[in-house]
Amino acid sequence: ITVDANTNLKVNEILDAKIKVINRNANDIYNGMVTITIPQGFTVIEDSLAELESKGIIEKYETSYTAVNIYLKDFEISQIVDLDVKFRALYPLNITGLTVRAYDYYNPEVEGITKPINITVVN
Repeated sequence: ITVDANTNLKVNEILDAKIKVINRNANDIYNGMVTITIPQGFTVIEDSLAELESKGIIEKYETSYTAVNIYLKDFEISQIVDLDVKFRALYPLNITGLTVRAYDYYNPEVEGITKPINITVVN
C-alpha cells in the first residue's frame, strides 16, 4: 500500500489521498477490505467514494465516524487498485493520521498497513 497526499492545507481545503493497493499475496483475494482511518479534524467527501463505486473500481463502501471501509471483490494476484479518496479539513490542526490497512476479509492475517502521515491545517 502506498499513500500520496497533500498534507499542508488550509481550513476547508481538500486532502486528496491517492492510495495504491497491490495484491502481493500468492493467491487471489475474493473479499478484500481496505480500511482508511479518517484523519482527526477531517470529514470524508462521500462523492469521491461513490465515484469509485460507480466506476466499478470498488464493490461498495461504508463510512463511520472514524473510518472508511472499502470492499474489493476478486482482487487478483499482482492486481493494482488505485483509490482516490478525498477529505475536507474542518479546523486548524497538526496531526499524524490517515492510516490504511488492506486485508483479506476471511484471512485477516494476509494484510498490509501503512504508517500514519503528518498533516497540517492552518487558517
